[in-house]
Amino acid sequence: MIEYLNKASPNPQTAYQIVLCFWLLTYLEEATEEMHSKFNMVSFIVDLCKKASKEKVNRICVMFLRSLIEKNPKVNMVPMVFHLDFDARVFCNLFFF
Repeated sequence: MIEYLNKASPNPQTAYQIVLCFWLLTYLEEATEEMHSKFNMVSFIVDLCKKASKEKVNRICVMFLRSLIEKNPKVNMVPMVFHLDFDARVFCNLFFF
């Protein structure tokens, strides 16, 4: 699924559904601990958010990133800050959703 999201222009509906599944996994604490360390999820989601053509894809990406920070900030905050080169409005939505 991550390889599909890494394509130049994934289908917006499929991208939305994949990120929705990842977002649902963030409710499992074990999953949030390993999402970035094993799969580099933060950079994939940030890249997807940059190139998404639909607002709903941006919204689910922001929900995913926000959930990662809320559920396990010690593990996920550093990679999130490292990838802050994405659009500032997306980052602001993490906290003012």
